[in-house]
Amino acid sequence: MPEDNDLLERLNDRAMAAYHHGEKSERAEILWHVGALLSFHGLAENGGLVGGAIENIRLGIDDPLVEDALSAFHRFGLTTQAALIQRADQEYARFRPSGSEDLSEQDEALWEALDEEYFEIATDQVLIAAVQKHLDYLPYALLLAPPVGHGVGA
Repeated sequence: MPEDNDLLERLNDRAMAAYHHGEKSERAEILWHVGALLSFHGLAENGGLVGGAIENIRLGIDDPLVEDALSAFHRFGLTTQAALIQRADQEYARFRPSGSEDLSEQDEALWEALDEEYFEIATDQVLIAAVQKHLDYLPYALLLAPPVGHGVGA
């Protein structure tokens, strides 16, 4: 296995491909979950939990990423983080039912607090540790192999 500090980076392409191409074979299912987790976490890192992840996903074209991310966070035992994501999704639906409403001062403060809490409890180190526990069950070659139908000669 790679060192913890580069685990997610080395898995990124393989896991994202598994997620975005719907690769859910029994052996690749964990990669699908890693891809969902990384897709969501990347959005949150770039713009915050509520605005970067939830809002962008909910304003997209019926993307199931929030639900998929919740499944992934639960899959890796990150239940506290999953509960926060679910709460942020529910609060966003209340803040902006149509996606364009102005926020009250209280809702702006809550938005910021949800973002801050996510950054405190969903650090790269926490995610890496949770994912690492589950990767030992898969052959290392599968983790870094091209996704089905996307390798050399595909």
